[in-house]
Amino acid sequence: MRWAAVLLLALAACSEPSVVAAPPKDRFLFPVSLATVPATGRSALLVASSNYDLHYDGATGGTLLPVDPRLDAAGGSAGRADWSLVKVPDAAAGARIGSFAGQIEVASAATCPGFDGGTSPFLALVPTRFDGVLNALPLAADGSLQACPSGGCQAFPDGALHDPWSVTLACRADGRRRSVFVGYQATAGKSGYIAGTTWIEEFSVDELASGPSTATGRAIELGYSTVMDAAYDAVRDRLVVVSKASNLTAPMFLVDLPACASRLDPSPQSGKAFDGACAQPRIHYTDVALLVPGADVQAVALSNAQAGLGRRAYVAARLYDPAAGSVLGYRPGGDVSGGLIVMDLEDGPSGNPSMKVLRVVPLAIGPAQVRVLPVRPALAGGAPRRDIVVVTSSTDGVVTVYDDDEGLVARSIHLDARTGAPQAGREPFGLAIDPKLGGTVAAPVARVYVASYLQSVVSPLDVPLLEPSQSHFLRDGVDPATGTPGGNDMTGSLIRIGGIQ
Repeated sequence: MRWAAVLLLALAACSEPSVVAAPPKDRFLFPVSLATVPATGRSALLVASSNYDLHYDGATGGTLLPVDPRLDAAGGSAGRADWSLVKVPDAAAGARIGSFAGQIEVASAATCPGFDGGTSPFLALVPTRFDGVLNALPLAADGSLQACPSGGCQAFPDGALHDPWSVTLACRADGRRRSVFVGYQATAGKSGYIAGTTWIEEFSVDELASGPSTATGRAIELGYSTVMDAAYDAVRDRLVVVSKASNLTAPMFLVDLPACASRLDPSPQSGKAFDGACAQPRIHYTDVALLVPGADVQAVALSNAQAGLGRRAYVAARLYDPAAGSVLGYRPGGDVSGGLIVMDLEDGPSGNPSMKVLRVVPLAIGPAQVRVLPVRPALAGGAPRRDIVVVTSSTDGVVTVYDDDEGLVARSIHLDARTGAPQAGREPFGLAIDPKLGGTVAAPVARVYVASYLQSVVSPLDVPLLEPSQSHFLRDGVDPATGTPGGNDMTGSLIRIGGIQ
């Protein structure tokens, strides 16, 4: 009987499907992150699929696909009846990467002064948590993925740091820093590290462009908890890092970065030489939960740097019941709401940042990502306007457009009145801003791309910078002003890129 049981178990194991199939390159699968590329003559869109359910191989089952996000009438991917993607420049485009992709950043001479990728003017940077690597993929001027340098397109972070998720470009205007910082969601308790501590790792963008496999990172300890997101203040050469709730705290770190006299030093824990060329950064710590009880911070974006206006941080947070947390002694499992915390980042007389909470803007449950739109036209007389901010809330399926000039929500976009389904698709998460404004000089319009994690689609959202209350997802009706599909028309079916409609 024992041998029979063993045989039955063996047969059952043999009946399990083998996960060897390559992931498709004509659709998105659990898209988690987006980025735009100012390609020749238009914008290209990069979409990272996560292979969340591990339907494909873990080490190569994710994808990074470059697509043309224009409407189908202009030769692009949006609104195609067959849901296929028009790759840039042909059907062979797209890269296989590890599963569980993180955020995407694109380095270029515009985003990182002094960067020179040669024949590849763009460098896409995306970590993958399954294999724990940082992918550095070269892009041509038209937005297409190019061949990797000898040694491949993967950089290998410190082995004691696990689950790389956030990636943030940190490039000084004077060219003295061209770095990318990777944030981790887990830390092994070995090799001098303490489990649960917060670490970021700095890589040279130039090294990643020339040979990712030989690039050396420099790990920096911040405190406790896991890194969720980071933003770079080029004016102060400062990194703003937010972390997931740890017990009942919501850590936020402001990292003042010293200018390095030479190349990056590796971490002392890496076992390699440390010559002291880069001083340790100065770190300011704030517990956001003390300022906003019940806050569990998820994402951060910084205000546009404008003369006459102080710098602000827009912090998206899930909000739980602080009274229940006090009773339990740890963060409760459920949320009661969400909030966009607007914080003052200006330095006070002591030289330390203020970190004062200016307001908490109500959001739907499940805030995920936050992005700041381009600078708005000045008021009459030349006074600058404050920002327009877009936030996704995955749990409730809501996209919120916030106007910081008015201090209120301009538009909260949820269900389609005709279908009852979320207009942004199920579980909207990733956001990307098109670098090229539409509309007119007098009435500019920002195009935002929103990735639906569960529906596997990307939806274009138009936000009029002077009339954000008119923000809307594109539909296939005819624009009465131009006679073209989409635009200012709000009738017809929603326009999608890829996925299950």
